[in-house]
Amino acid sequence: VVTPQGTKAAQSFTTGASDDWTAISIAVRARKGGNPSDEFRISLYSESGVAPSASLANGTIPGADMDTVTRWRSVTISYDFTPSTTYWIHVDRTGSDDADDCYYVELSTNAGASGVYKYWDGASWTARVGVDMPYDIVGGDATTTMITEALGEAQFVDAVAVTDISGVTTPLY
Repeated sequence: VVTPQGTKAAQSFTTGASDDWTAISIAVRARKGGNPSDEFRISLYSESGVAPSASLANGTIPGADMDTVTRWRSVTISYDFTPSTTYWIHVDRTGSDDADDCYYVELSTNAGASGVYKYWDGASWTARVGVDMPYDIVGGDATTTMITEALGEAQFVDAVAVTDISGVTTPLY
């Protein structure tokens, strides 16, 4: 169980016409029920028709690292968004369904998402009207790219050459 309705949940969203940035983390509000021994998975999915299609990036949180308080749960990913494209934030578990030892995601009537919330009932994706699954996506860029761009805008700098050996990514603000 991931939601009171089904074993998987998903929230759609569409990127803007100029959104070509890199996602470095995804978060949803979730908690555990009982003591699940498997992992809670948060994924970014492509769309086929009007439902999640294929996993593009994902991360997991061990059941032992979750508690029974609903709070933001975040996983690290890396995915380059394509402008004007619909994606899905998809949550499920890595183990088998167990109603006593499970995970729950928060749903909101005030989330304001522009997409659609759906849950998997075991046979198909079903839309639930009037609610959204709150989510947060953080974008990032290579730290050296940010340094190069910042120095390139500096008034007294003629040229910039930065070698990226760190592999460090910095959140966009």
